[in-house]
Amino acid sequence: MTEKIKDPGLIKSEDLGKGTHIKIRIVKDREEVSDVFARTIADKIIENNRDGRNSTFIMPVGPTGQYRKLASIINREKIKLSKLYFFNMDEYVGKDGKNLPADHPFSFTRFVNEEFLSLIDKGLGLKRENFHVPDAQNLGHIGKTIEKAGGIDICFAGIGLNGHVAFNEPPDPYENWTDESFSRAPERVVKLATTTKATNAIFGTGGDLKSVPDYAVTIGMDDILGSRQIQVFLDWPWQSRIVREAIHGTVTKFCPASYIQTHKNVVVTMAGYVARRHPQKPE
Repeated sequence: MTEKIKDPGLIKSEDLGKGTHIKIRIVKDREEVSDVFARTIADKIIENNRDGRNSTFIMPVGPTGQYRKLASIINREKIKLSKLYFFNMDEYVGKDGKNLPADHPFSFTRFVNEEFLSLIDKGLGLKRENFHVPDAQNLGHIGKTIEKAGGIDICFAGIGLNGHVAFNEPPDPYENWTDESFSRAPERVVKLATTTKATNAIFGTGGDLKSVPDYAVTIGMDDILGSRQIQVFLDWPWQSRIVREAIHGTVTKFCPASYIQTHKNVVVTMAGYVARRHPQKPE
């Protein structure tokens, strides 16, 4: 278990992970984060192909730079994909209570299609039916499909400003979650936190907060923590504080990423500017 630090925000980059079982990998920049991300996936597929096993991954849309690089590696090295299973972490939900249509600008399904699936060379055995997205109208589908595929090899993730993983947002104090029950939270539809909407508006809409959907469907913490390994990739400077809370702070539903401390096999890869303590100054 992690050794608790009074103020995780004061931890120096060289001390990240000390006193914990979490492996820390610090790389140069966003470009190298995506390089390592893509190579990690490719190498696991190669390993599983050699052993005749399925490759099963939970995948985020943020970070994003790994997808085209992964497609390039797969095509160049002619990696067979007939046993590859991807499970999207989450998807936005519209006002009608349904997943956004696949041609919507915000659709994560559209993004993965354009940035990865459509780029794979024919003949490598890619099966579109092995790519799954949580469905607001069919909750529980992901968990059942993961079980049929043999469980998850690696859950890949980022961390949101408020500590969310996938769209497992920190609950409001009045919600009926204990820290223990939140760790078992299932696939569900959630209302997005204001911080999440603001972050996504800044990077995805030029600041148009109203255009960001209010709801999303997400896999649960239960799915994430049930994975055989968790790999976290961080490439934004604003993740400097929250990664310290996740690794060295209190395990709590109010920072869902902190639950990685309870998993036995976790690797966190971050750019050097994330590892450094961010100066406090007006901007």
